[in-house]
Amino acid sequence: MRILSLLYILLISVSAFAKGKAEQPYVKIDDAKYKAIYNLNFIEDTIKRKIKSGYVMLLIGDSCSVYSTINEIKLDSACYTLWKEGASQDQISMQAFKYAMGGIEHQTVYKNYPNSNEISVQHFLIQTSRYNEVMPKLKWTETGVSKEIRGVNCKEAICSYKGRNYVAYYSPDIPISNGPHIFGGLPGLILELSDGNSEYVWTIESFEPSEGMPIIVSNKNIENMTREKYREIDKNIHIKPGLRFPFDKNMMNMKSKPYNPIEKY
Repeated sequence: MRILSLLYILLISVSAFAKGKAEQPYVKIDDAKYKAIYNLNFIEDTIKRKIKSGYVMLLIGDSCSVYSTINEIKLDSACYTLWKEGASQDQISMQAFKYAMGGIEHQTVYKNYPNSNEISVQHFLIQTSRYNEVMPKLKWTETGVSKEIRGVNCKEAICSYKGRNYVAYYSPDIPISNGPHIFGGLPGLILELSDGNSEYVWTIESFEPSEGMPIIVSNKNIENMTREKYREIDKNIHIKPGLRFPFDKNMMNMKSKPYNPIEKY
């Protein structure tokens, strides 16, 4: 069922891409200087507590950054490149389906976009939905604890955000104030981040120059909304997953899915 969901998402995305080709459905907003890949372990069902995992990527440019699944970032980059080259809908579709299998579903977060000191969050809910807000001001507290992660010296800092308590390990040796999801604001790149119940844990896999990989944002067929509306829809499609498949009445009775969002409120 999860593969079917991802295939449907890609079908809708590619269809929208093709229809909006002349209107530039993708825009490059920066060139990434660095890329960080994290392994994300998370728990959707807080009763069974089965751990799911997947890889996410953080692309960091001079003016902004984007965080999402590796598949999502590669998909945007591939579609943008094909669009620039004048590819046909069939060519774009064939490229897109390469990213349909495997991976995880996860929202995309742009930092310092659409304006400086703002974030933009988007995900395919019933359609691709987006909200923008002022970048959160996280109140980090240094603990004095340190440890080594992948041979890099890191310092510990803690904070609370939207119903969860977080422990971060950042490296002053990598003076980039960024990290996974909405997190950042420390004097170094976050290499490890976990909430107090270990329901969301990010661990760095690699950090390296990105060789000019573009940071792409969709500029077509996006439903802009408030954060409150976005969260309402997100919760509803976990209660009634069939809402994602309006073309098939038989799927409207799909069983509900566990709902354990990163941000609890």
